[in-house]
Amino acid sequence: MKVYHLLLAGVSVASAIVVPNEQVLGDPAIDSDEDASSSVNLLSLFEDGIRKAINDNWNTIYDALSSGVESDAASSDLREVYTSTFDDADDRWVIDDFEFDIEDNISDDGHGKRPHRSPHPSPPRHGPSNLTIYQLIERSKHTTKLAKLVDEDEALVELLNSTDANYTVFAPTDYAFSKIPRHAPKPSKELIRHVLLYHVAPGLYPTARIFHSHTLPTLFNESSLGKDLPQRVVVRAGLRGLKVNFHSRIVASNIPAVNGIVHGVDTILLPPPRTSTILNLLPTEFSTFTLGLTKTDLLPLPGHKGGTIFAPLNSAFRKLGPRVNAFLFSEHGKKYLRALLKYHLSQNQTLYSDVLYMEDGKTKPFGPRDFAHIDLPTLLQPRHLAIDIARFGPWAGIRINGFQHVTFEDGIASDGVLQVVRRVLIPPKQDAHVDVGEGDWVDDVEGELSVEDLVERLDLSRLVDD
Repeated sequence: MKVYHLLLAGVSVASAIVVPNEQVLGDPAIDSDEDASSSVNLLSLFEDGIRKAINDNWNTIYDALSSGVESDAASSDLREVYTSTFDDADDRWVIDDFEFDIEDNISDDGHGKRPHRSPHPSPPRHGPSNLTIYQLIERSKHTTKLAKLVDEDEALVELLNSTDANYTVFAPTDYAFSKIPRHAPKPSKELIRHVLLYHVAPGLYPTARIFHSHTLPTLFNESSLGKDLPQRVVVRAGLRGLKVNFHSRIVASNIPAVNGIVHGVDTILLPPPRTSTILNLLPTEFSTFTLGLTKTDLLPLPGHKGGTIFAPLNSAFRKLGPRVNAFLFSEHGKKYLRALLKYHLSQNQTLYSDVLYMEDGKTKPFGPRDFAHIDLPTLLQPRHLAIDIARFGPWAGIRINGFQHVTFEDGIASDGVLQVVRRVLIPPKQDAHVDVGEGDWVDDVEGELSVEDLVERLDLSRLVDD
């Protein structure tokens, strides 16, 4: 998986953001966000990567997911997964009205084209429904392949028919299934069930609520995150609408059911691989970090239930300068490299931009207008990272130790999350009278760090093993 959520501060949107509505649940085209800036060009590569993974390498991906084997083949096929941008918008720009919906009430003019529609949105047309989510999917001519898979799982049929709770379903259209290679072998029933549960969120998430969210829980409980802690999907608003996991576009929204809401999506959602796999997938971005983790025996990552990795880009290591890099990757500097990288790893606590999964299985959500401070323990005990999260609607910022910012957020993994940083996190200087671990610092690293300063910062806390 590639670098994740790029925060483009100060970007203004010239026109209203809408959930796309071209030939809803018909043959929506896959879009790619293009921009003159190098950052957005990079993001375009990420989208291309996931399309390639899903369209051309379905078998390899599913083999890797079903077996749990992090194969080199899966790594090479699953490159460059996530992409998103933050756009200057708010929820009043999200249109919940669609002339066509998931039910079989779509008409045309006899030429296979949708009728002309006024450029100005009309009031929402979705009225109350007396159908369950299962019945909506079963009756729609646009979700026949999904319906067939659901019908093969009695427990899932019962779940989507039950009115005991509300659910939000991101329903892949037949167009989404058409991206699977024609001769691909059918995955196991267990894997299919995992994938389908990954499309279901507990509770009601209309588009206005999705717009103000960053991640959503699903019914797919990933044991490697911790007991009863659900795997999540990432949701983002872009110039062309709402996307799930950065690549699956919502093409029909807010279809009401008596037991929830259905959104049509144009790409199947796949549960993410492990963090170690993600890092290995992206040598152009994380090869230095991955090499360091491997060299210091931190990769594969130690046994854990969830976790947060603050992953520096290759460019972050270049900013340290050639002398520091030469020292860290020398035999003499190996113990300092290990200590430095442990400062980027937090075990058993998974920090997303809108919720914290804690070691005891509890969760701490951050509201759409919220500020939170978290002292996140690291493997470099007793050092921790002072994390500040500020949220305002669809925007969020994560600041580390008062200085460093997360530039790519919420790289979801089956066993945790990656938050990408553009600078290597250096333990701050601490006052001699302040006990290590209290989170106070004197200054941040400005400019190129010297080897002596780095050694001092790491030795000061007496945390480097001999």
